[in-house]
Amino acid sequence: MKINKFKKLISIFMVCLLALSGCSPDNKKPDDVYEYSLDSFDSFINDLFTSEVVGNSITLNYTLAHPENFGITSVEPSFGSTDLEHLDDDSQTIEAINALKSFDYNKLDDDQKLTYDILLDNLETTLEYSELYLYDKTLSPTIGLNCQLPILLAEYSFRTKQDVYDYVALLKTTDDYFTFLLELEKMKSEKGLFMTDDLAEQIIEQCDIFTENPEQNYLIEIFNDKIDDFKDFSDTEREKLKQENKKAILEHVVPAYDILADGIEELMGTGQYEGGLCNYPDGDAYYRYLVRSGVGTDRSIDEIEKLIDRYMKLSFYEMGVILRENPNILDEVDDAAFPLTEPYEILDDLQERIYDEFPKLPETSYTIKYVHPSLEDNLSPAFYLTPAIDDYTQNVIYINQSEQYAEQDIYTTLAHEGFPGHLYQMVYTTAKGISPIRSLLGYSGFTEGWATYVELLSYKMGAIEEDMGALLSANQLITLCVYAKCDIGVNYHGWTVKEVSDYVSSLFGELEDSVMKEIYDAMVSEPANYLNYVVGCMEFMELRSTAEDTLGDRFDPVAFHDFILTTGPAPFEMIAERLTVWLSKQ
Repeated sequence: MKINKFKKLISIFMVCLLALSGCSPDNKKPDDVYEYSLDSFDSFINDLFTSEVVGNSITLNYTLAHPENFGITSVEPSFGSTDLEHLDDDSQTIEAINALKSFDYNKLDDDQKLTYDILLDNLETTLEYSELYLYDKTLSPTIGLNCQLPILLAEYSFRTKQDVYDYVALLKTTDDYFTFLLELEKMKSEKGLFMTDDLAEQIIEQCDIFTENPEQNYLIEIFNDKIDDFKDFSDTEREKLKQENKKAILEHVVPAYDILADGIEELMGTGQYEGGLCNYPDGDAYYRYLVRSGVGTDRSIDEIEKLIDRYMKLSFYEMGVILRENPNILDEVDDAAFPLTEPYEILDDLQERIYDEFPKLPETSYTIKYVHPSLEDNLSPAFYLTPAIDDYTQNVIYINQSEQYAEQDIYTTLAHEGFPGHLYQMVYTTAKGISPIRSLLGYSGFTEGWATYVELLSYKMGAIEEDMGALLSANQLITLCVYAKCDIGVNYHGWTVKEVSDYVSSLFGELEDSVMKEIYDAMVSEPANYLNYVVGCMEFMELRSTAEDTLGDRFDPVAFHDFILTTGPAPFEMIAERLTVWLSKQ
């Protein structure tokens, strides 16, 4: 996803739409799920994938188009476990680690070893920080469940009649699940870990907007349209389902948001800590967890800061060179714009331009949709919905037409979301056949870092004049670096609003106090989120630099990108290790 700009600053931002919350799924398989033998590694991994993917209906629907091919024939509609008593139970994680370690690593092939390494790292990291589960920010203004869920429900796939029945049944559990989420917030409150009042007010406002006109809730309209296009039902069945859906929205979904808003309001003022994570007990440890588990880097925070500083200096230097050689470019920069503005034309144009640097993509389709007006203020300028891994040629990109994003350049936004960004990466990697379990493990640093990395490249693909493209790309990277520094400053060093303002103003001049407060609040509400984009992007730049330095004139960007995409989401040090082997074979 892309996020709004503050005075021509900020840039990109994406949501992992498969994960509804930080709460653990049930992990229990229904009785009729096929029990794989644990005699082989692949059977163990497939069994683990199956048990995880049935943890909640949203994950199942978004991950598999044909669950029956994985032995899944019947699953109780659910948003996931609501067991408060066992949130800190590590037994299943320990069991999975022990089972994984029972395999002879040396007998695995290269792909199996990579899956083994990634899974073990993921499980051990989860176990190491498991006591900090109350720090998870399930609710937040942009990537929280409160604003993600309506989109996830709107795009819930109706492939069979049972999908429709399951969807309506799922809606009827929304208020119960939100009650569970509110109980989690109460647990945080008892520990003094409840959100700040500013954040609480934002979430309450979002809930109030969603429930403002229940009878006109857009989930009702979307369901009706989808059912009209679904030909397997008779007219009588179709009308009955429309009524059942509307009743579920009015009696369960809308009340769920009212329950959440009222509960959050009651808890306001109970948080004992203000500001970034480092101001909380164990907050610095949780920040390191977010960096390790989300970004997927083993660099220390200090090392990350040095990396950001280095790329910022390189970008300033690049801009200086351009300005010295072409001083008149400053007169043109404010009016610089890509020639295309229609989304489908842009995506067609990008597909024609990318193949000098990127490998050919299997044939795929995509649809452009627009964010409903009631959600425009709470969502980013654009986002890509991850398709099912067994139906990955069907893709959706959402565009937010809110006035606050009027200055966003749709060309580079669609490079980020589409080609060669999220859509391209997802389709290419999935077509290569990576293990299904890896689709559940996250590593936003890879997916968001890739989309940011290629977005920066899109400025230089020839759609606009070469120097202008290079200048805008360097400026965008500087912007990203500034926000990454603010993220670390607020959450690791304890910066105040004033310190954020002093830092940003030292680079860009004085900005409005409201803008500085907005930046500060974004870092407090969603810590380490910017690092997924910025550090992830820089890790790809580091990998490319290594390949270019090693191969010299023999460096082929198409082959390099094929290696990256075939490897797929993983901790960056694992990708670097495999890059060394790959380079030796070139």
